[in-house]
Amino acid sequence: MKKLALLLLSPLIILVALKGHTAELTTDATASNSQVPAAEQKKNKARLEALAVLVKRKQYPQAFSLADRLAQLYEGDATFDFQYGMAAVETRHYDEALFAFERLVIGAPQQARYRAELARTHFYLQNLVRAKIEFEKVLAQKPPAAVVLNVTKFLEQIEDLQHSVQPRFMFAMDMAGGYDSNIN
Repeated sequence: MKKLALLLLSPLIILVALKGHTAELTTDATASNSQVPAAEQKKNKARLEALAVLVKRKQYPQAFSLADRLAQLYEGDATFDFQYGMAAVETRHYDEALFAFERLVIGAPQQARYRAELARTHFYLQNLVRAKIEFEKVLAQKPPAAVVLNVTKFLEQIEDLQHSVQPRFMFAMDMAGGYDSNIN
């Protein structure tokens, strides 16, 4: 009976995963958030509010520390992922930021801000090809002028970096002649 229930639930689980949400698979179909004690739910809500305040105040080290502790509970929640990603990228935890922003872009590809932050994270990871692709996708979404200016600066930096590391072939030939009267 449990196998049948899992087979029937598997399309729903896949659909939820494709929408950018994580779902913990359990054999008990009745397991839900309602089993978490009310006091624990209240504490977690307060932690999420504290995370939002820390990110808003640009206190990124504290925000990253808090978000890292909450990640197992809230990964997949768009608001949490954005705050976690911002705190991670600003504290140079680029791998964590990359995963958070990738989840956001998969869940909401039309959201230019998520894609811009993903592109910026790729840039900081020196993945210049992918950063350029994502920045160009941001520009294709017709963002506000300030965003266009910022993205253009990143694209110029990418071009400069790519040209500075491109292999170049240079040939030089020197010839010299002279006279020495010393016998030694």
